Amino acid sequence: MPAHVNNQAEHLRYEAKGRNVEELPVASEKLPSRLDVHRRKRSKKKKALSFPLIRILLVFFFLIVIGALLSPFWLEYML
Repeated sequence: MPAHVNNQAEHLRYEAKGRNVEELPVASEKLPSRLDVHRRKRSKKKKALSFPLIRILLVFFFLIVIGALLSPFWLEYML
């Protein structure tokens, strides 16, 4: 193993010794319940999908793509 990699690991070990995760206080009373957190996420997604103009433009886009793909068949049928 190269020497510079070992030096980098030693530096990180030295920094990690100063931190002790178990000593950090966790105030579980202040945290919201899981239900509240997930409910907020669902409500944000519903707001993002409520744009009727974007839906209409998306439908027109798909119709144009489908029309472009099927136009050779329609032209042969009409001739």
